[in-house]
Amino acid sequence: MPTIGYESWAVDLGTVGAVYPFQGWEVAMTVLGVLFWLGWHRMQFDAESKELEDAVNSFKGSEATQAIDRYKSPRVPRHKRAVKQFAVRYFFCAPDLP
Repeated sequence: MPTIGYESWAVDLGTVGAVYPFQGWEVAMTVLGVLFWLGWHRMQFDAESKELEDAVNSFKGSEATQAIDRYKSPRVPRHKRAVKQFAVRYFFCAPDLP
């Protein structure tokens, strides 16, 4: 069964027009494609929301507080001070390069 609307190719090919499957279905296929795309994004949103909610609920209050406190730093780390000192020396005290 042909999907392009021609039973035989024994015609003047200059007057044929579009030669691709399912002619006339462009709008319907576009609508179906957009609906599929929106549905897929909705399913992904729901699945990722559930996954994140499960991750949040997997910690108890005290465990979460301890995990956060492990990564708190009361002062600026040494490496950041060293980077700042290097930048000041390099950009403001560097000799002129040829």
